[in-house]
Amino acid sequence: MINKSEVQKRMKALRMNANLTQKDVAKIVGIKPENYQRYEYGKIEPRITKAVRIAEALHTTPQAIWGSG
Repeated sequence: MINKSEVQKRMKALRMNANLTQKDVAKIVGIKPENYQRYEYGKIEPRITKAVRIAEALHTTPQAIWGSG
């Protein structure tokens, strides 16, 4: 199991490298900015479909963010 703080760091770094705000990613994914924030802060974990969309928005794979399980 991957460490939540590692996931948070990865999501933020990928988002910043893509020059996106949390609001930008939320809009691309089709969710409320507050929900994306909760994912990035490790408060909640996205369902598979949202994880795939988030990864696509960040130009990576879900496994690269959350690990392979």
